[in-house]
Amino acid sequence: MPSRVVPVVLVADDSPDVRELTKLLLQVEGCFVIEATNGLEAIETALVSRPDLILLDIQMPLMDGLQVTRVLRQNAFLRNVPIVAVTASDDKRRAAIKAGCDDCLSKPLLRDAINDLLARYLQNPDQERLVA
Repeated sequence: MPSRVVPVVLVADDSPDVRELTKLLLQVEGCFVIEATNGLEAIETALVSRPDLILLDIQMPLMDGLQVTRVLRQNAFLRNVPIVAVTASDDKRRAAIKAGCDDCLSKPLLRDAINDLLARYLQNPDQERLVA
């Protein structure tokens, strides 16, 4: 029997607290959340899971969010997946858009911002997607 069908969101952030808060906010909205703790893991996880949306911290170990975005934008399967940078820095926000991110969110993340994001990039937060 297949699992419940929900949008899949990759949350890539080296801070366990930020990942946990973001995960809770997304789960309340009916999303299935997968996590990555560094840039390299974010790429590997995205390639395997093909998420519907990626929330990407800009400052992470191994590869920063800008490098991750550039790599993901070169992959045919992930090229059109919305990538949203999560950062507290205005300078980083401009760099994220230039690198290929679709949007930016400021830290700390708020529930209203998450709701707006889901409405904008998933069109219908209740859309169905099979999760293995």
